[in-house]
Amino acid sequence: EQLRRRMVHGNIYPAQQVPAALTHFFTTHNLTILRELALRFVADETEQVLMQQAEEMASGPVETGEHILVGVAAASDSGHLLRRAARIAARTKGDLHVVHVIAGDAGRPTDPGALQVLQTLTVALGGEWSTMRGDDVASTLVSFARAHNITQLVVGSDRERKWGLGRGGTIKAILKQAGLAGLDVHIIAPPAGARLGSLAEGAGVDGS
Repeated sequence: EQLRRRMVHGNIYPAQQVPAALTHFFTTHNLTILRELALRFVADETEQVLMQQAEEMASGPVETGEHILVGVAAASDSGHLLRRAARIAARTKGDLHVVHVIAGDAGRPTDPGALQVLQTLTVALGGEWSTMRGDDVASTLVSFARAHNITQLVVGSDRERKWGLGRGGTIKAILKQAGLAGLDVHIIAPPAGARLGSLAEGAGVDGS
């Protein structure tokens, strides 16, 4: 509003150009967006300068930022889940860990071809792939998170009662254990029209 008032007073543009400028570009809406972009830019630049100074004072790299963990499986919507986790990592300037949990009692064989596709996608997105064995999905993922200083956990949603938020559900167990570990949890819905599998697909569980 101060900028617009200065324009009206002729402090920026000649008087004949002011009406068009205020109407077409220098609207309150546009200026608000530009202000937000400028604040984000300055914040990012300031963070980089401070981190550089901190590293120089510490004579080495300084641990900072977020660490994102996503559980994936050989499922049709795991690529969507992985990409969402990668976007979260990019927004927070964090690193990306991708874990495939092999559960002996899951009752479904692992699809090597589908897993290879996910591993390739992980590398393309700048992530680090790991494979773990564990019958308890929640414990396996949270144990990995603790060992790697993970700050945010990404899992797929599911509507089946045995994997959902009901009594004994895997997602419920993940939320409980992640909360005790101080982890933020993102539950990602499958893409529109996608087949909803069990959490064995959404949270990264396959049989072996």
